[in-house]
Order: sequence, then structure tokens, then C-alpha cells
Amino acid sequence: KVFLNDVLPYSVLSEPRDNWRHVLFRYLRKIFRLHKVADSMEAAILINEKAWEIVSPKIKFVAAPPNELNHYSPFEVMQSHNASCTGLSIFLTFALRSVGLPARVVGVPHWVKSKSLCPHKDKDPRCGNHNWVESYVGRNGALAEWHFFDQDSSPGKIDVGWFFPSDTDNQVSNSRNHSIYATSWAHTKHLRKDFYPLNKPASNFPMVWDWKDESIPAWDVTKWYHWKSKKEVRESMQKQDEISLQ
Repeated sequence: KVFLNDVLPYSVLSEPRDNWRHVLFRYLRKIFRLHKVADSMEAAILINEKAWEIVSPKIKFVAAPPNELNHYSPFEVMQSHNASCTGLSIFLTFALRSVGLPARVVGVPHWVKSKSLCPHKDKDPRCGNHNWVESYVGRNGALAEWHFFDQDSSPGKIDVGWFFPSDTDNQVSNSRNHSIYATSWAHTKHLRKDFYPLNKPASNFPMVWDWKDESIPAWDVTKWYHWKSKKEVRESMQKQDEISLQ
């Protein structure tokens, strides 16, 4: 189910359709010949480090105006050498999928922030949308789980991003504008929930640049990010306890 839903599909949002799979695979095959990886998590981390160098100069982040897009499809991103968070997320998702790693785009239509930061709420740029990537990977033979990347901004790291947990903790499940969503190829009612823990079926993936397009199936993953934040706190406290006992 995960392979059919998060590896095999040729698209993720409404981006122009490119024949990206063989192009990205051929490039990444060269990368993996130069760098050994022990498991799928290390492979995903390596891809997030190296995929951007498929062109020279490397692909970089360039912000788009609020609720708008710049370069969107993988080939557009490669030709322009830049994209906003949405274009970068799609590119990284396809790079991961090209070598068989399940991946999906995740995002928020609007952030929930304080009145001092966003006095006009969703109309303020600081409360605008953001997209990032999740991949279904594991480490050292452990069962795979969904992990997130803030594309190209945290090299060598996983489950790290400027928005986590300070911003994700404020998002609200089952809220059209303020939930955290993950894309899906199939309608979520057809998918096995054990592969998508704490993922709640949503009506669609909201695209702030085209609100009328409700064609992209999605999960509401807000509660998963809340759980992950609490898990990090628990693990941090456990490490502190272990250090104090030494």
C-alpha cells in the first residue's frame, strides 16, 4: 500500500507533469556509488544533502509572494535552479521516490502565531503557508516510520526544522486553515491505517495558491506532530535522567 501510494505515483500536487523518475534515478545512482549508506534513513538524509546539486549552481530556496508559487515542477526547478518551499518539497519528494523511498509533501495553509507577529492573522506573511517533506524510512533494521525533512535546510539531520516543535505545536487538528496536512495519491479511506499512525482522513490537501482545487487527497497529520513533539520531550528527559545516574 505504501509503495503504491507514496512511491509509484508520478505526481504529488497539481504541478506540471514531468518525466522525472529516470532523470533523478540516474543522478542519485552516481551519488550512492560514492557514498555508502547502511539503511533507508541514511539514504534519505543523503538525498536531502545531494539532490540539489543535480544542476550547477545548485538548487536553492527563493521565496514566493504569499499564497503564490514560483517554479513548481521538477524540471522547472532544475532549469531555474531555485524554487519556493513548495517546489523544493515536490522536487525532494520525487528524488526520494526515484530510488524507491516512500515520500509525500506535508504543509500548512497558515501558521497559528501570536497577535504581535500576525496582527492581521492569516493575511500576514509570517502566518503564510509552508511545505516540507516526509519519508517512510527506518534505521538499523528497525521498522520504518514517517520522518520529516525541512528540505535542504538541515543537512545531515532528520526530524529537524525551524517550524518544529514551536510552530507545529500551535496548529489545530480538523481546522481547514490551521491543520497540518500530508498528501496522498489514493483516497485515504482505501489505505491501511497502521501505515499512517495518527493520520486522520481529510477532505483534501488545501493549496493556498488555488483554493478551488480540491482534487488532492490528504491526511490531517496535526496530532502526529503533537505526539512527536511530546515524544522528543520524553526522550530528552530520559537522556537527562541517564546522565544524572552516571
